[in-house]
Order: sequence, then structure tokens, then C-alpha cells
Amino acid sequence: MVISLYEKEREYKDRISKKFMVALNYYFDDFLMLNPEHASSLGLTRHDKDSKDYSDAGYEKDLHLNLETKKKIRLINPFNLSLDEHVDFLLLKSRIDCFLFDHENLIQKRKNRPQLYLPTDSIYPFLFRTMKDKDRLEAIIARLSKVPKKIEQAKQNLDNPPRIWTEDTLKLLKPVKDFFKSLPDAEVIKNSARDYSELGNKLVEANNTCLTALEAYEHFLNVDLMERSHGEFCVGRQVFDHYLINHHFLEHSSGYLNELGYELFNKTQADIKALASHIDKNKSTEALMSELESQIVPADKLLSTYKDLTEKTLNFVKDNNILEVPKNEKVLVVETPEFFRSIIPFAAYYCVWPYEESDTGHFWVTPVTESDPEIQRQLLMDGHNLYRLPSIVLHESYPGHHHQLMFTKQHVFGNEISTIRRDTFNTILLEGWATYCEQMMGEFGFYSDQQKLFMLKQRLWRAARVIIDIELHTGRKSFEESVAFLVNKVGMSEKFARAEVLRYTMTPTQPLSYEIGRRLINQLRDKEKIKRQEDFSIKQFHAKLLSKGTLPIRLIEELAFNDKVEVKN
Repeated sequence: MVISLYEKEREYKDRISKKFMVALNYYFDDFLMLNPEHASSLGLTRHDKDSKDYSDAGYEKDLHLNLETKKKIRLINPFNLSLDEHVDFLLLKSRIDCFLFDHENLIQKRKNRPQLYLPTDSIYPFLFRTMKDKDRLEAIIARLSKVPKKIEQAKQNLDNPPRIWTEDTLKLLKPVKDFFKSLPDAEVIKNSARDYSELGNKLVEANNTCLTALEAYEHFLNVDLMERSHGEFCVGRQVFDHYLINHHFLEHSSGYLNELGYELFNKTQADIKALASHIDKNKSTEALMSELESQIVPADKLLSTYKDLTEKTLNFVKDNNILEVPKNEKVLVVETPEFFRSIIPFAAYYCVWPYEESDTGHFWVTPVTESDPEIQRQLLMDGHNLYRLPSIVLHESYPGHHHQLMFTKQHVFGNEISTIRRDTFNTILLEGWATYCEQMMGEFGFYSDQQKLFMLKQRLWRAARVIIDIELHTGRKSFEESVAFLVNKVGMSEKFARAEVLRYTMTPTQPLSYEIGRRLINQLRDKEKIKRQEDFSIKQFHAKLLSKGTLPIRLIEELAFNDKVEVKN
């Protein structure tokens, strides 16, 4: 029997494919075991009772996993893989390269991130995930019981973090402790404990132990770590550019994007001025904005206004054939749970996990109550501005975050999709899509002129993020200079400007995702229009863009738009 060269090649490629999938599956089995809280956040259940080990031995296991997996995939030629496997290869290689690059060039996060040891994120998924009552209680008890060990590891590991990170963790400790104090009274806990009173009692006991550990952590931060908090948050240009190229798959360095940020900022300023003059040529831009900013939604109509706007955006998307709405999905517009209100100033979307059975998302709206201190009450009301709400609602719900994630969940995450694809949430597409939606809905006539003015004001803020993100982490702007930029150039209050810049210090390259992502999506749309000519369909373009998961846009081009990506071994 003669075997053709084609059959030999196919057999060879099948062996390569199996070798890669074995390496990928082994990697994720071990990764999720070493990062159990992360597994829970994906909606997986097998590690719900475990917590991450932040000891030296635990870190060595993480390092060993990445080094060994790198050896395995180094022998694999990705061009012998299928297109989907090729993308999975790139995602895995990117994840490993970034871990090892950080290991060689940065202080380990466990040694300079006091926030890392706050236990709230390990509990949140169990309060909203679809679970049996007994499983929910047992998982929470198990995680609570491990908090003292986590705090002891924090005391052993932390040394010389940036002072602002230690100060921020101390500020967060009050709402964190309030969260755990209220945990036994949370409705889902009380409902679960009705049939399992013994577990309910154990939860209260474990929760008290957790609170005691948090008190000890607060004392450690105040008395010990604060004196040793002199570290730097600036990662430097080399690290920043590595993230741009190897994590986000961007083709431009920070220098180019920095110039682009100023270009976008200046253009948006001009657009705001032109539109303001069109609305009222007898008022300055500042006077008009000040007048419009005073128009706020009454506190007693806040939730109903958000609900009405969410329904309006959904109907607008359907009527204008913008993107298919997945079946049986829904978003619940509800008041922000009390234990989240201190960290969600206005509104936020709580996403559906990729392995979660439910197709329901939560759009949280932080209410304004009489019990709020006067300053906090005024800040809340300012955030719920009548003209700002439409762009906020569509960003978070339809066709923004909720719509995108539900579309991906129902149209992409079949059984054949790998864990790494489900576990990739690239911010350039995630936030870029929602920011693009603000612009795109305006193109379809969704806004009044006043509402469009506030949409442009948000775009100005996102352009400022590009500038500050880059200049803060490449040493061109200090923390205080960055705050001043937001206050003087964007018109942000100093309180929120400081909170913004603090977040930027911890998440290099994330803040620029909004505006850079919007720009990349527009560029891809323009290319498709030229390619498709009269056959171009905005609905089909949006479906293709979101049809492969929340991946770096360059990989979406390869998978959905047939634009090959170069692989660098």
C-alpha cells in the first residue's frame, strides 16, 4: 500500500496538534489548581474550597509550570496547527512569555501588592453564581477559614511597596471589613442556611476568624509596612512596550501611542468646542457644560431611569439591526448590593462567567440615600447626570459589555473551545468595543446634541488615559502631574482624579485600552468596508468581530477576517 505525501503530512500535523493540545490541557489543569480563586471566577467548581498559596514554595510551582510549558511548546511549529489551534498557541505563548518577563524584570506582585491579600474577590463569585445551597456554604466556609494563613503570608512577603498602594489598602480595609460583617446577613447566605443551619453556624464562626485576621492585617499595614513603603510603581518603557507587543499584540510602541493620545485628545477637545457652539453659540463651552452638569436624575427615579434607558438601548439595537441579541439572555438593572457601594461610585456591570449556566447579567446602580454624607451624596448625584446616562447605559448593557459577553458566551463557547480562549479577556477588545459602541450608536442617531456632548467628554477622558497611562509608567509624568492633567484638562474633581491615577499605577496598558481599542475597531471596519464594498453589513461586521471571543484584536483579524499574524519564536 502506497501512502501519499499528503497523507503523511496530514498524519504528521495530527501528531503535532495532539502534542500541543496535551501541553495546553496540562498547563491549564495545573494553572487552575495553583490559582483556585481564578478558577471560581470562571465559573468552574472543582477548586472552590481551595485558596492560592502565596508562599515561596507556591511561587516556585507557578514558575516551574511556565518554564516547563515553554519547553514543551518550543518544539511545536504553530504553522502545522489548525487556525484555531494556532491562535491558542499564540495566547498560551503570550501568557507564558509575560509571566517569565515579569519574573525577570519586575518585583513579584506578592511582594509589593498589599491589595493582593484582601480576601473579598475569593468570596464574590459564590454570592452570584448558580450553585446548590450546600455547595455555596461549604465553599465560603473553606475560603474564609484560609484567610488567616493568607494574611500571615502577606506579612512574610510584603516589603517596600509604593506608599500609595499601602495607603489605598488601608482605605479599602474598612469597606472590606464591612462586607464581611454583613456577609452572614446577605440574602443568598440566609436562604442557603435555612436548610443547613449547622453550616450557617460554621460560616459565622469562620467569618469571625476572617475579621480577626483582617484586624491583624490592618495593624501590620499601619505599624510595620507603612514605614517600609517607599517602592516605585513605574514599570518603565521596556516593560510597558513588552506588554503592548506581547500581551496586546499591538504593532506600535509606547512612543507612537503617546503621540496618538495627544492627537486624539486635541481632536476631541475641538469636537467638544464645535458641538457646544452649535448647541448655544452665546455661551462658552465651560458655561454650557456647567449648566448641563447641574441636570441630575432625581434620587427616587434613579433606578427606573436606568431601567428605561436599558430597555431603550436594547430596542434601538434591534430596530437598527446593529447586532443579533442572543436568545434567553437578560440583564437585571438593580441597586448595587450594599457591600459593593463603597467601591462602585455610580454604576457597573457584573459579568456572566464563561462556564456559568445562567445567561443573566447584573447592571448595578448605586443609589443616593438620605443617610449618605452631604459630600458623598452630591458626588453621587453628579455621577448620575441626565445627559451622561445614555452613554453609560449603552457602554455597560446593550450593545456594550453585557451584549458582547452574552453574544460570545452563546455563539463562541461551545465544547470545542479551549479553556485558554474562555479565559482570555483582552481589555483592548473588551473596553474598546464598549467605547466604540458609544461612538457607533451616535452614528445611528441615538443621542441628542446634549447627550452627544457628554459622550465626547467621556472620550476626552479616555484619550487622557492614553497619555497618562504611558507617561506615568515611562517616567514622563509623576502621580501629582497626572492628577493635575485630569483636573485641569478634563475637568475632573480632584478626588476622582486621584482615584483614577491610583488605578492606573496598578494596571499598566489597561487605561489606554478604551480609546486605542475604539480606534483599532474603526480601522478594521474601514478595511472591511473597502473590501466588501456594497456587500458590507454593519451587523455582519459586528458579529464577525465578536465571533471568536474577547481576544486581542490582531488575533481576531486572523481568525475572523483572514489576516495572518506573524509568529515570533
